[in-house]
Amino acid sequence: MNASDHTSTITDYFRTNYTKCPKSTFFDSPTFHTWSCHIISLFTLPMNVYATYLIIVKTPRKLQQMKYCLLHLHSWCFFTDLLSGVFVVPYTLVPLCAGHGAGLLSDLNVPQPFQIYTFVVAVAGVGFAIAFMFENRQNSMISESWFRIQNKSSRFLFYTLNYAFMISFPIPAFLDVPDQETAKMELLQLIPCPTIHFFSDKVFVLIVQQTMSFMLVSAALFLAFVQILFFAIHSFWCLSNTMKNSRVSEKTRKLQRKFLLAVSIQVIIPLAVCVLPVVYITFSMFKQFHSQALNNICFMIMSLHGFLDSIVMIYVITPYREYTKTVLFRTYQKRQSIISVVGAESTRYTS
Repeated sequence: MNASDHTSTITDYFRTNYTKCPKSTFFDSPTFHTWSCHIISLFTLPMNVYATYLIIVKTPRKLQQMKYCLLHLHSWCFFTDLLSGVFVVPYTLVPLCAGHGAGLLSDLNVPQPFQIYTFVVAVAGVGFAIAFMFENRQNSMISESWFRIQNKSSRFLFYTLNYAFMISFPIPAFLDVPDQETAKMELLQLIPCPTIHFFSDKVFVLIVQQTMSFMLVSAALFLAFVQILFFAIHSFWCLSNTMKNSRVSEKTRKLQRKFLLAVSIQVIIPLAVCVLPVVYITFSMFKQFHSQALNNICFMIMSLHGFLDSIVMIYVITPYREYTKTVLFRTYQKRQSIISVVGAESTRYTS
């Protein structure tokens, strides 16, 4: 079945060719995706708020230098969760570079290109914030190294260039937005039987040819990933080798290594949850395979990243973990006291 067979418009295609396609299910729909993301947000957003409170209020003095990096990373995760669960809720028709926002911003008639751009930059922001956090750890732990960015002006330039790239790399994709009906007809030649919601006026086609989007995303992933690996590996190597002969005590070095390991775990576990969705999306793009139900599930899983980041951070960073245990214990004690009082009153009135 070809999009050009006896059809000239999207409406013609929908009335003729598309009638031979399998029917879409509820799991393919924006409604399923939107409500699922909203429900997930009921859990993720309170946890993100609590984690923000811990970073700002409960970070001890000895970790003050790390406080702002943690807050910077957590802010990007929080912002991405807000976009994916409330404001944008991207309904993406992978492997096509098409879709639309299904969240609050769409209800407010915010243009789709702006929503797409904001979400892409937010996701990139998480990646670069991770790189910045490891650079901060390297800079604070290692006093002398060829690979350490030492003076303030060089560090300022490093951060500025990274931020400039982060906010500008998606822009080429928005410079030549195609005619929407023509673009949809071309995409139907690649995927003749997309979900029925592809034919909605809400769906926005950003790019017909996937080469540009693949190159832009690959460049951002490569730059962030290389920096994360470099700063993390260099920090661990210096802690294990070059610092043995430094003036730093063994106890301090162990604490630094322990905290660096905790930060690494905080980053790795949430990212590991995203591995399967990313593998599926990559497979879908290379094989031109389309299943909107799987797309929805993948983006729902990835929307858990910020929630898991908060959970792992609270668990691996001792001051946050101990404070949380204290809060939970007090809540449990208070509840038990209320139950005991109610039980005693009931016994007194019934005896």
